[in-house]
Amino acid sequence: MPAYVVFFLSLSLSPWLFGFAEQIFIPHLLIGIFEITAGLMTSRAPFQLGKEMSVRTAHHS
Repeated sequence: MPAYVVFFLSLSLSPWLFGFAEQIFIPHLLIGIFEITAGLMTSRAPFQLGKEMSVRTAHHS
């Protein structure tokens, strides 16, 4: 499990871990879930220009 997922999971659960869920928990939960989703959907491989890119940008003479 990548470190950022663990960090944002702890952000999502912090109101219950630290005992202040009775006062406020929605922002922590929503931002944590959003960041976990964004982190899991992020591609860690660099973008590679492939043949489809060279075909689209080829100059026709």
